[in-house]
Formats: sequence, structure tokens, C-alpha cells
Amino acid sequence: MAGVNTSIQGATLKEEIEPATDNISADQCRGSIINNYEQADNVVLTLPAIAAGMHFTVILGTTVAKYFRIAPNTSDSIYLDGVTTGDGKYVGVASAAAGNAIQFVAFQTGESAWDWFAATVSGAWVAEA
Repeated sequence: MAGVNTSIQGATLKEEIEPATDNISADQCRGSIINNYEQADNVVLTLPAIAAGMHFTVILGTTVAKYFRIAPNTSDSIYLDGVTTGDGKYVGVASAAAGNAIQFVAFQTGESAWDWFAATVSGAWVAEA
């Protein structure tokens, strides 16, 4: 994992390069851009337990005929474009393509419960069946 700073409309965002299967830290879920630059194999990035204020964007920078997936903590769910995947199920693309993008934000679902809302920006992001 390597981090670089990216400036978008005057805001500086940390860009995290994740070309291989890894755990994403809570710090990376606080406004970072996740990029698959130099991905060469299938990738599954596992998210930490959700907390208030977490949000990040995935923008793929490498095209490779391998899947790229984001998996939640086993007790968390991702709502892909408003539809839940179910606890512990991933969202991803079957074949990574530069420019595929998706945004994640934590939202409260109970007194002390949180889930992820994922909004497709571009690409064919799908939920685990």
C-alpha cells in the first residue's frame, strides 16, 4: 500500500494504492481514494467495522481481466445503489477497468448499528449473490 495526495476542487485527498488482497484500515475509510494501480491478480479488500463519519471512494486505475471486490466486516452490510447485499457479502466488478468508480458512506441503521451505502459512479458493480 502506498499513499499519495490528490487534489480535487481544492481539497487534498489521500490516494491509497491497493493492487492486492488486503484489509482496509479505519483511517483509509475517512475520505481516501482507493486505487488498484498495478493490480495483477484477483483482489478482495476487506473493510473494518463501520463507525460514524466513514466514507471513501474507489477509482480503479488499472485495467486487468481479474475481479476487484470490496467486502464488509462479517456483521455489516453494503447497500449497493439502495439494495442490501446482506451481512458479510461483497460488491465488486468481474473484470477491473480503469475508470470504474464507486463511493461508500457509513449510515446509521440502529442505536449502535451502521451499514455501508455504496453508490455506483461508473462500471458494472454487482453484489455477491
